Amino acid sequence: MQTEYYLTISLAIYDDRIEIASPGTCSPQITAENIKEPH
Repeated sequence: MQTEYYLTISLAIYDDRIEIASPGTCSPQITAENIKEPH
């Protein structure tokens, strides 16, 4: 498996939300169901 270290993560902050875009994958513990839960 090759890791692409030059890829960037983008972060956009709005009045009503934060958007994070990452070219990688999420940790296996993060799912579509639990991402909205309080952290």
